[in-house]
Amino acid sequence: MAEEFAIFRLPGGKEIQGFFGGFNVWSGSISERDGFVIQSFNAQESPWILHGEAVTGINEIEQKLKTLPLLSTTDEKESDAVSWHNYIEDIKYNIQHGEIRKCVAARIKTLDYSPDKMLSSFKKACMLYPDAFVYMLFHNQSGLWMGATPEKLIFAEGDSMSTIALAGTIFNNTEHWTDKEREENQATADYIESTLAQAGAQHVQKSEITELKSGNLRHLALNFSFRLNQSKLTGLLQTFHPTPAVAGLPKEKALGIISKNENFERGLYAGWLGVFQHTSFKSWVNLRCARIYDSKAVLFAGAGVNSGSFAQREWDETGLKMQIIGSCLNEPQ
Repeated sequence: MAEEFAIFRLPGGKEIQGFFGGFNVWSGSISERDGFVIQSFNAQESPWILHGEAVTGINEIEQKLKTLPLLSTTDEKESDAVSWHNYIEDIKYNIQHGEIRKCVAARIKTLDYSPDKMLSSFKKACMLYPDAFVYMLFHNQSGLWMGATPEKLIFAEGDSMSTIALAGTIFNNTEHWTDKEREENQATADYIESTLAQAGAQHVQKSEITELKSGNLRHLALNFSFRLNQSKLTGLLQTFHPTPAVAGLPKEKALGIISKNENFERGLYAGWLGVFQHTSFKSWVNLRCARIYDSKAVLFAGAGVNSGSFAQREWDETGLKMQIIGSCLNEPQ
């Protein structure tokens, strides 16, 4: 078993931080030690936590990357335009018949890539996306991953917590928001409000809808702040995940459609990543990410589908999302 690690750069920060050591199944207890938590998209799988030795410099990772036991091939197949169209139409059929309100369809793209470029790719992501949570990690079961995600899940400082409804995407500064994007964001916001009420959250406040930019993309964002006993944080994470922003509503029916139509495992994509530091906990949904093999990189992206969706536009949206991390992996050497 290779030594596992996680390194990261916080949004708005410059310092590279992280840990060497070994991931262990996370019991859900609120840690008094700094650590890094990973949870796959499949909520039935246990989250893992890494405490370990603190990373003191990014170059410590270089030697480890050369000796990682990476899988040599991937049998995951990219979606073609026809299968993608059928996927979107299946979702819309279920919406039209009242089975679901929304579902998030995902697809993958495979690039030729050498892991010896990982450090320069990570540095480029830090430079290009200063407001994203940029990370690289290796987990013996999940493999080697890198990403630059814009979407926080839950931040907690004691009993003071916050989250965000980040859903609804347009492509550039010339496009205008439509009812499709507003409904997509509203579905996620409704779910958050309902979940917080069930959890017993107090003093729930929400912002006006704003925009969050990620690369060339613009997302609708609605921020929530609330108070909740810190002992309930783990339960809230379990209830939240996966949110409608990465799965759909109702959750179980949307997950069934995803399982039926996606011929690949999402793995850590659309799962979440968390950091314990001192008295705080911060977590992000794992978007704009790639899994790295010994000569390939698999990029992941998804798009929220509702009654106002069109297959070609969702295809274009996922392509633009893949470019965010893909542009870092394709850095000339």
